Amino acid sequence: MQFTKTSVLTKDDVITEGKYVWTMMQLNGKDGEGKPTRWYMFVNEKANDKYYCMLSKSTFAFRQIIQTEHPSIDIKQGDSPVPLENRERLGSGPYPVIHTILTKKVMDNLATGKVGTYEIRGLIKVENKPEPKTEKLNISAINWLVSKEMEDGKLKSQSILKLTDKDKIVNVLKTVKPAFSNFREIVDKKHGEDGKFSAGLKQNEILKKI
Repeated sequence: MQFTKTSVLTKDDVITEGKYVWTMMQLNGKDGEGKPTRWYMFVNEKANDKYYCMLSKSTFAFRQIIQTEHPSIDIKQGDSPVPLENRERLGSGPYPVIHTILTKKVMDNLATGKVGTYEIRGLIKVENKPEPKTEKLNISAINWLVSKEMEDGKLKSQSILKLTDKDKIVNVLKTVKPAFSNFREIVDKKHGEDGKFSAGLKQNEILKKI
């Protein structure tokens, strides 16, 4: 398995038929201060034309989910501009996982490689309670996690990795420390001191398609 750029996957069923649930992508770009950054996004669920997703700067939490169906998972760098961040911890605690919602339009734009500026508004787990978190991201490249089949040392086929076992995913989410197992219930509510904070990946500007 490795991350592969969107431009060579445009005919994959996940993209052409919008089968995004239980897939993973890498969002590369710059943060609000103009520093290089990348986020990994796992699509948990779709309901009422909204996608419930988790984002993190490390693959660690998502690898735990993928390992339920692929125990010997080995994710290679592929088209990622830098080596993957696979560590569990950032300082004294685990890498945060932001739980958020994407509209169908935003999900379709990301899936088809439309880059631009986005605002990630979501919730992270702090002492088992949801806390609002906002991050800015100017995306310049989007890669998908793919499974490759080789033959005689040459690429025979590749496709976007899509998990299929709902029961395993639901069960493993109960053990992923920085994630909420009841993520949908959490992100559908308003939070913050004023009770007005809503989760959502806001699309500020579309720059181009890659």
